[in-house]
Amino acid sequence: SSAAASSSAAFAAAQAAAAAEASAAAASEDTERAIRQVYVAELESSIEKDSKARVKKGSLTGPIKRVSCTPTGGGSLDDLTSLTTTFECIAVNETNKDKTESGYVFTATMNWDDASYSWHLGR
Repeated sequence: SSAAASSSAAFAAAQAAAAAEASAAAASEDTERAIRQVYVAELESSIEKDSKARVKKGSLTGPIKRVSCTPTGGGSLDDLTSLTTTFECIAVNETNKDKTESGYVFTATMNWDDASYSWHLGR
């Protein structure tokens, strides 16, 4: 009977350890997703600065109001197995009467491993 009690205690301890490990893994994944959101905000900021510089040079029409990037081709910030993600970004320079927005399209690629990114005007 004491062997059964000790086996049951060991099983309970193993279950608790597995639950703690799963909880830690989920927290780690949540942290990674939050970090990816920060990188996307940095990407958007970089494209906004680039767009505003192009407006000053006269190659784009301003004002650039904001930049928004979304993953393309089924990509997602939630897929933590992805080493890279391709984004389509819009540098908004016009709000239409129907509240839709227009602007310049940029394509960007984020490399998650080294937190680097690149972009270019157009698709």
